Amino acid sequence: MTISSACAPPGEFDRVMFRGDSFVFDVQVLQGDGCSPQNITGWDAWFTAKEHYAVPDSQAPIRLGTLPPLVGITFTSPTEGKMEIVVPPFATVNFPDTPLCLFYDVQVRDGAGRIFTVELGTLTVRPDVTRAIA
Repeated sequence: MTISSACAPPGEFDRVMFRGDSFVFDVQVLQGDGCSPQNITGWDAWFTAKEHYAVPDSQAPIRLGTLPPLVGITFTSPTEGKMEIVVPPFATVNFPDTPLCLFYDVQVRDGAGRIFTVELGTLTVRPDVTRAIA
């Protein structure tokens, strides 16, 4: 994952989770050289997942962030560019009984207001057998 698409593209992943489960993954933001960690202290981050690119972000079934009212992203080691993204169980509990493929990205905004896509890909939400959440 890099903030410089001129040197290297953002990380692209095909992630899979189960409906109604917590889904946790880590992202690291790197400098333009693609190797050095980017200090993201004071930055903001978003995770958006939706079925179609044209769907407005406000209607995306999964939206997480570092700024209220969005939650779910924590900078675990900002000086090393590290963050943890947690999709909570309630975000997917009402998804269909068939696999649902969503397009997602992770974006950051630096102190100067510049926005960078640091990861993108697909998130397949597979149905689960157990429907109860304790």
